[in-house]
Amino acid sequence: MTTLPKRQSGMTAISFAMLLALIGFVAVIFVKLIPVYLENFKITAAVNALEDDARAQGASVSEVKELLLKKLDIDDVDKVGEDDIVIKKLSEGLSVTVNHETRIRMFGNVDAVVKYEGPVVTVR
Repeated sequence: MTTLPKRQSGMTAISFAMLLALIGFVAVIFVKLIPVYLENFKITAAVNALEDDARAQGASVSEVKELLLKKLDIDDVDKVGEDDIVIKKLSEGLSVTVNHETRIRMFGNVDAVVKYEGPVVTVR
């Protein structure tokens, strides 16, 4: 004859519901943040592409900024404006970087803030 275990093992309905709620919460966060990180990868690629772009070599500050904005527009990046692009004149050329902040509404009045500080690229 088999004996029943003295204690029941397994999850209760409440603990299962709590687990599903936790998984759902994490999934919503990922779904909302993934597009922001993909856009940041596009920004990094556009800034790094300036280093090898022949049109940027010897260009003025405004020409480099316009070229970068065109690259970002082609990549469908709309969260970066002219104020987010920092171009400094150096003795060896121009230093280009992009710094911006994106706010994503998560739940109700809770926002997530993603701060992007791009790479510094020198255009000669």
